[in-house]
Amino acid sequence: MRSNHALIVCILALAAWARCGRPLFSEREHDHGDEGTSVTLWSARAELFMEYPRLEAGKEAAFLIHLTVVEGFKPLGRGPVTLEFAGPSGQVRTFSAASPSRPGIFTPHVRLPGGKHTLTLGFDIDGVAERFVVPDIQVGGAARPGQEIAGAISFLKEQQWLVPFMTSLIEKRPMRKTALVHGKVIPRAGGRVVISSPFSGMVVGTDGAGIPVPGMDVAEGDSLALILPNPEATTAASLKAQVDMLSKMVGKAEKEAKRLEGLFLDKAVSQRDYDDALTLYAIKQSELALARKQLDLYRSQQTATFRAKKSGEGFMIRAPFSGRISESFVAAKQYVQAGDPLLVLANLDAAWIRLNVPPALVASLVAPLDILIQKEGDPEKFGLVIAPDDMLLIGGEVHEGTRTVPVTIEVPSSVHALILGSYVTGEIGMGNPVETLAIEEGAVIEDDGVPVCYVQAGGETFIKRPLTLGIRHGGFVQVLSGLEPGERVVSEGAYKVKLASAAVGEAGHGHAH
Repeated sequence: MRSNHALIVCILALAAWARCGRPLFSEREHDHGDEGTSVTLWSARAELFMEYPRLEAGKEAAFLIHLTVVEGFKPLGRGPVTLEFAGPSGQVRTFSAASPSRPGIFTPHVRLPGGKHTLTLGFDIDGVAERFVVPDIQVGGAARPGQEIAGAISFLKEQQWLVPFMTSLIEKRPMRKTALVHGKVIPRAGGRVVISSPFSGMVVGTDGAGIPVPGMDVAEGDSLALILPNPEATTAASLKAQVDMLSKMVGKAEKEAKRLEGLFLDKAVSQRDYDDALTLYAIKQSELALARKQLDLYRSQQTATFRAKKSGEGFMIRAPFSGRISESFVAAKQYVQAGDPLLVLANLDAAWIRLNVPPALVASLVAPLDILIQKEGDPEKFGLVIAPDDMLLIGGEVHEGTRTVPVTIEVPSSVHALILGSYVTGEIGMGNPVETLAIEEGAVIEDDGVPVCYVQAGGETFIKRPLTLGIRHGGFVQVLSGLEPGERVVSEGAYKVKLASAAVGEAGHGHAH
């Protein structure tokens, strides 16, 4: 709603301001006869757009100064702004505007002798001094003929400040071909475990707390739940039998994992089969450790079950590692049977992203690998560089259903807020990068099916340029023709300028402050 409102305001403002008959200006400065001169300069932190009339020796004249803070592209909201004119004689004359007449707009009055002057314009941004130097300001003499810019579009500072807007310098940057793939966030091996009840009994909370709920973070060794044993179902013999059974299962799982590791290295089995074996081995190890603790506790508690129930003693279920509870299947004072699932615990410090890569691209996946990841429902992307020492697991066979090869990378999910089970899109850089002219993808819009951008010819003047585009990489697109290094384009708000061009085309252009 806010964006639509801003568009409507822009169009209405253009129609109103366009009738005021204000001329257009070029990138640096040029005259429009007696109407005046404009100057547009940029720094890393600010943009200066200044206008002044034809200056006559000894006569007072008003300068119209627009100052924009680049970060957020907002008007400078406070003064003072100082103007130091160094004249032909070397004498420096200083003028100032204590505060803006409107946010971003300063209107100091100056009186200068004849000749050429150099202006140093100074102000502060958050207490940090900023300076612009403007040479060759002519006072007196004949006026130069004005020049119009063919196809120029007027988009005023007051409009730019009203909507999301930004301009960027056109430069060369490293670009490479990319491939778009899809994938899923999965737990790393042993990073997700289903905690089951080792025997029958009643589940109760610990230390007055309830059973952990999904979203709760726990540390390794934290108490998760207390199980009060059912005397008819739980005996030392049954717990010992369970330990023996789990010991055998751990041994079997370990042998299977080692066997599949060798086959995986020989590319005889899939990545998924090897990962499943590792996960099962980790789960069985956790279950065995828990069962041994429970057996030791039971042996140390040879008192009656009545005493255990009355005093709150029982068999404690503890977190096998630090992580977050993702599922809970029980409530306090609920009776469970041996083997019933209680909780699901996931380690969120790191996760795996499994990408589905077409077989033809697999040979190009050589570390260091440049990947951009876009999370499901998130317009932003984050970059990853997979170094030679980082985990890069490439499956050894094509999946029958997707006809792709699974490629698994490890990502610090806590840093990038990855959610297990969510889908992602990966943009993989292919081949060696080349230095080429490129602009942000947001700077390009379509006009009658042709890709165009808007070049900033002056503070409030823009020119539409048709483009020939090449490869896309990292939020940028290669420009094969249509732009030159050193020019500036509208990188955010290009569609607003397009709307302004339509409004100006109908009503004329210009305004008066």
